[in-house]
Amino acid sequence: MRKLKLGFLTLVIVVGLIVLDQQSAHASLPCNTGQVCTYWDTYYGGSMYYYTTPVGYCINIGEPWDNDISSIKNRTAFNVTFWTAGGCTGNLLLTLKIGPGSSASDLGGTLQNDAFSSLRIADGPILT
Repeated sequence: MRKLKLGFLTLVIVVGLIVLDQQSAHASLPCNTGQVCTYWDTYYGGSMYYYTTPVGYCINIGEPWDNDISSIKNRTAFNVTFWTAGGCTGNLLLTLKIGPGSSASDLGGTLQNDAFSSLRIADGPILT
C-alpha cells in the first residue's frame, strides 16, 4: 500500500510539472512580426493565440478564445478591428481600434475584457 501511495504521489508531481511547463511555454511565446497576438490574461500573460490572415476578411474567434481575450499586440502593418459578435457584426468597440504596431495591455475591468467574438485585419482605414 505504501508503494502504491508513493507511486501515485510521484505521478501527481510529474503531471503537475508537465502542466506548469506547458503554461510557461505558452506565456513565453513571442509575438512575431506579421502576427496579431491575443492573450487570455492582461499584460500579455497566460496563453497566447495569434492570427496572420486572411487580410480584409472577417475572422470568427473560435473556442476557447471567443470572449476570452484580455490583452492584444498588433505586430502587423494593418489595422485590426474587434467585434462583439461573430461575422464582424454587433457593437464595434470603438475604444479598441488597434493600429499597426499598437497594443492593448490591460482590458481587465473594462467593457472590452473577454468581449470579442470576431476580428478583421484590414489594410487601409479601420472600418466602422
